[in-house]
Amino acid sequence: MDVIDLIEEGESFYENGDSSSAKKNFLAAASLAPDDPQIYNRLGMLEMSRSSPETAKDFYEKACSLAPEVARYHMRLGDSLQRLSMYEDAIGAYATSLDLEPRNAPAWNNRGFANFNINRWNEALRCYDESMKSDSSYAVAWYNYGYTLQLSGRLNDSKDYYQKAVELDPEDKIAWNNLANVHYNQGQYE
Repeated sequence: MDVIDLIEEGESFYENGDSSSAKKNFLAAASLAPDDPQIYNRLGMLEMSRSSPETAKDFYEKACSLAPEVARYHMRLGDSLQRLSMYEDAIGAYATSLDLEPRNAPAWNNRGFANFNINRWNEALRCYDESMKSDSSYAVAWYNYGYTLQLSGRLNDSKDYYQKAVELDPEDKIAWNNLANVHYNQGQYE
């Protein structure tokens, strides 16, 4: 099998729930094309789906070293670092991604969440704001902005952000719940 066949078969294994066979195929493809960053990116995504962020981090670092100009590899590296609670490193990876692609709403949002996790709430709000400016339909950033406001005691301000989040994603049960909590805490029981 050549590299393309191995990757296609690996994707098929993955889609059918066989992540072990998918990984074997992707590793075989990487041995045939060790300078292809897309293969390492696939391996990183596979490991993230298997709840193995440490292994994913290694694959994303390899993808980033082979293709330092690809913003999504740096963003995914940041995601793996964040899952490992390595928030400062994650912020650095998101910064690199955003230097390459400044209007990347998910990268801004995830950078905000990393800041949130180390109690830099004002910086988190700034990042969520940049995310919403980059893509005003990105519901997750609206939710995260509202959540940060809620935790900082700014209930009235948080309500508008939760409302926008549920308008953008009516299936978001957590946003609906938090919006209801804000109304409840303000005595608006109906």
